[in-house]
Amino acid sequence: MVSSLSRPMVSNLSRSMVRIRVPRQWQKAAAVGRRPHSSQASHSSHTTTTTQQSNTIKNPLASLRTIQQHAREPPLHFPAAGGSSTVTHSTTTAPAYQLDSEALVVQFDKGRSSKFDHIWLRDNCRCEECFHPHTKQRLLGTFEIPLNIQPTRVVTEAEGLSLTWPDGHESFMEFSFLLQNSYDPPLSPATTCTNSTPVSTKKYLWDNSIINCMPRVTYKDIFSTDELTWKGDFYVLEWLRKIDKYGFCLVDDVPPTPEATEKLLKRIAFIRETHYGAFWDFTANMEHGDTAYTNLALGAHTDTTYFSDPAGLQLFHLLSPAGSHEGGKSLLVDGFAAAAKLMGESPWAYKVLSEVPIETHASGGADVAFRPLIPQPVFSHHPLDGQLAMVRWNPDDRLPFNARAGPPVKLLYRAIREWETILKSHPMELWTQMKMGQALIFDNHRVLHGRSSFTGSRRLCGGYVNGDDYRCRLRSLEQRLLDSSAPPVQISHLHP
Repeated sequence: MVSSLSRPMVSNLSRSMVRIRVPRQWQKAAAVGRRPHSSQASHSSHTTTTTQQSNTIKNPLASLRTIQQHAREPPLHFPAAGGSSTVTHSTTTAPAYQLDSEALVVQFDKGRSSKFDHIWLRDNCRCEECFHPHTKQRLLGTFEIPLNIQPTRVVTEAEGLSLTWPDGHESFMEFSFLLQNSYDPPLSPATTCTNSTPVSTKKYLWDNSIINCMPRVTYKDIFSTDELTWKGDFYVLEWLRKIDKYGFCLVDDVPPTPEATEKLLKRIAFIRETHYGAFWDFTANMEHGDTAYTNLALGAHTDTTYFSDPAGLQLFHLLSPAGSHEGGKSLLVDGFAAAAKLMGESPWAYKVLSEVPIETHASGGADVAFRPLIPQPVFSHHPLDGQLAMVRWNPDDRLPFNARAGPPVKLLYRAIREWETILKSHPMELWTQMKMGQALIFDNHRVLHGRSSFTGSRRLCGGYVNGDDYRCRLRSLEQRLLDSSAPPVQISHLHP
């Protein structure tokens, strides 16, 4: 169980600031400011709402959790097969509202209210005339809605608000939908899905002490034919949620063949084909112009930084017996944990690596000349909430630093030195020995990987899955299978 880790996590690791003279404009850590809305609302009053706003600083790593925090949270419950997948947000009393000429403010409960512009409410009507019930696509002509539209009638019902518009059209806005999509201020994790169940958003940081309790599932469970688990879909969901939380997961008891491994990867989504092929089965034969196809040591890195959209998931399975080679240990580093440590110790360096694009390439071959359309920094953040979304770092594939815009080149080198020092520190490096029958899958947008050098014959197979396809699979399974009201399935090892 990962929650049983006894060693301190990244947030408790010792800090040692390297004294560097840094220009003043680069001394502040990157942060996103947001002015939240607050108001006292009443459904009996239609007067103009008065709002009080205050500045807050958003920590780009605020959504991350240590594994100790995970241990204090209740486990995930899976409903019995055939249960409803509807998730509702209930309150002891119906939310109140306040209306003016521009917007409607809904007070969901004490201390939690959010404003919704009238045009937004009309635009997001979910009736069958405005929103296709099967394709989940809009049918309403958004730009035909008058900018100054406002409802002529508002009625509070048990599950939502009934709105009547000037043309007589009626919209019913469920409180759960409003809460999930609130924006001024946001009161619920952002989601783009039409169901009220969001993709799991909590990430749990780890260091090398996780070796004592690695997240894992079994091949047999993933291919279960038991109707109780929807023919293994619950186990696939468990697998994907572990990848989402920790950035990686082991799969035990995999048949040691490329065919079984390919079948395993396709349980998530279709395999992404690149210039390396689709599903790989390779040795250190330099078949491709990349050091991965040698027996050299590889430091912690992100794969395919030279793509505009780097590979999302990556899976490896060793097909060689233990005596066929010496060395070749696998290295994993939690990039989000390393970023949290950098943010704490050298916020100026975190800011530099969040803002300065690093140009990358792949040129190892006559027909290989990859470069991303838009170079990206090491740390990419979500544009709406400012949270860390991706770590993209491969020192071997980067082009010469370009200082035409941004900080001085030497400052960039100093920031990268701070970053690399953390990546290569003993607590951050998780070294494991791959073995036949055990596949390793990890989130390439978060976890950096590498290996030690080796001698002998080492055969691996594996492949990539697009990040969007992986998250789609996770989201769709959560929407279809999770139900907080149904009794949980009595299978003890379902829970991470």
